Amino acid sequence: MALLAGALVASAAQSRLMVDAALKPGEPWKAYPTRTLDDLPVDIVARTDSGLSRYGGVLARKSGATGFFHPARIEGRWWLVDPEGCLFLHDGVASVHMLGTPGSRSACKEQFGSETNWPARTTALLRAHGFNGLGAWSDVDRLRAVSPPLVYTRTWNFMSSYGKKRGGTYQQPGHTGYPHDCIFVFDPGWEGFCDDYAKSLAAGKDDPWLLECRSTAQR
Repeated sequence: MALLAGALVASAAQSRLMVDAALKPGEPWKAYPTRTLDDLPVDIVARTDSGLSRYGGVLARKSGATGFFHPARIEGRWWLVDPEGCLFLHDGVASVHMLGTPGSRSACKEQFGSETNWPARTTALLRAHGFNGLGAWSDVDRLRAVSPPLVYTRTWNFMSSYGKKRGGTYQQPGHTGYPHDCIFVFDPGWEGFCDDYAKSLAAGKDDPWLLECRSTAQR
């Protein structure tokens, strides 16, 4: 029986999908085994993305509902809780937006018919693949207009936004560069800019689809 079980495990491993990946940039690509839904038991697959609230939280596991996303410590573990009180795991994709290059615009028109069709069809595509939200650097303004929208986040770059307004910054791979690698925290205008920039946070204070954890007192 042990030999038979071992043979079955080996057979399953041999039939597993292999994908090429590099652990770090510049390292050689190697084939690694991976799993898909086809590798899971049928009963588990049937439960995938089922029993969820409209925000994507788990209906079977609930905490107190506040009408907004908030964190809660439950049985020694921290959870995100959606506006309906359902425990929530943010399964989102970052940088969901249209590119502005001529080739990208042409591909968008070919795929979606027009740019106005892009938000709804992209939202439907993400939901169909099990995603419940948008990550950083996404086109929130367009995608938020879809009904119902995906849960979304916003990125607030205080220092780089101030630097672009002030001048003197430059683009480096993956981040904003500053003169002599020194940020502008001692600039006379820094504090006032932060006060004004922070006021734009209030624009989403009543939006339940915004994943921004706040206490009731702060709201």
